[in-house]
Amino acid sequence: MFAAAGARLCAAHAAGIVHRDFKPGNVMIARDGRVRVLDFGVARVGAMVVAPDPATPGSEPDPDADASPRILASRAMGTPSYMAPEQRRPGVHDARVDQYAFAVALYEALYGERPFAGDHADEIADNALAYRVRPPPRERDVPAWLRRPLLRALQPEPGDRFPALQALLVEVARDPALRRRRVALGAVVVGLGALALVGLTRRAAPVPPCRGVDAPALELWTDAARARVATAFRATGRPAVDGWTARVADELQRRARALGASRVAACEASSVRHEQSPALLDRRMTCLDRRGAELAALVARLGAAPDAALMDRALDAVARACRRSTPAPTPRRWCRRCRGRPTRRASAIWRPPRPRWPRPAPGATPPTPATPARWRAPASSSPNARAGACWSPRPWSPTSMPR
Repeated sequence: MFAAAGARLCAAHAAGIVHRDFKPGNVMIARDGRVRVLDFGVARVGAMVVAPDPATPGSEPDPDADASPRILASRAMGTPSYMAPEQRRPGVHDARVDQYAFAVALYEALYGERPFAGDHADEIADNALAYRVRPPPRERDVPAWLRRPLLRALQPEPGDRFPALQALLVEVARDPALRRRRVALGAVVVGLGALALVGLTRRAAPVPPCRGVDAPALELWTDAARARVATAFRATGRPAVDGWTARVADELQRRARALGASRVAACEASSVRHEQSPALLDRRMTCLDRRGAELAALVARLGAAPDAALMDRALDAVARACRRSTPAPTPRRWCRRCRGRPTRRASAIWRPPRPRWPRPAPGATPPTPATPARWRAPASSSPNARAGACWSPRPWSPTSMPR
């Protein structure tokens, strides 16, 4: 409200009018919410004069500066509690008497009391002329940056005040905390914009579905396992043990990496290329886990204790342990009513169907025709063959057909 009232006084000064009786009672709020400054009964229209800069004594007026109306008063007029010291005596007055009254009214609104104490007009005038400003009340939390411009506008000498009321309004509205909040808000907006720009330009790469699948295989041969095997080999006392140890260690490392690559290939066949079913993936992983367990047992045996005979056969043992083994066949029961289909299907691996050949007559030699193409084992380019499953179907013959 005081900012709007000060703007109205500045407009009056721009028109060459000095109010001379500004106080809270002369400020009203209209029904439309606009602030009005009333009671221009003692106002005077004066000549527009550019005042010299008070910071530089003896300086000439600046023709580009804002002009202030100046009037010649023959007697004191106004409300004593809001009158400037120079307004109490006849002489030349300017718009700075309204600046003084505005500062008194704003001080009273902020602190709940006027800046100069006194029970009557003469006592208030003496305190104002001596510049005895009351200390701020403790119960009023007014920032120091707001008190400083008010104390300057309450100076008894007009030259010590602001050159115009507009300068006082600018200082009162200059809130350091608001400026800091605006700077912080601007920094936050800039930071969020930068993050959004980085997020749009650099999207996170998708995580591969088979990342870390080879970790169990790579953990079979570590630096600690290498050190144990090397210690056990050196304890045998054989000549050229370091070179033999290096050969065995390289072979074990190569086997572990190959086992990890097989695990990744099996995972990618199901999760990336979608060439095999989840059941076939489980069977392949079971086979690879069995090979990994055999390799882990061999590494533990090589590093357990010095054994010269085992050290001599280490490379052969590694080759046998890592060789693909055929899993035990799943027991199946055949019956006539199921028409040759197994009553229990343990996996999704392709199995040759039971052919429907006529039963040969008693004593006759059964014919041995060529196996049809649809009953043959899958070619090497089929997904099941590429999957590397441990089980492979046996070729069918009429003599092996169950009866």
